[in-house]
Amino acid sequence: SAEFDSGDSASEQAKALREAVKRALSSYPPG
Repeated sequence: SAEFDSGDSASEQAKALREAVKRALSSYPPG
């Protein structure tokens, strides 16, 4: 269904965003 696909897509984007932020933070020295 469209709703299910939309929700799944949002979940995938959120997961990718979290990983991107995690990588960005890991590139900085620990504070």
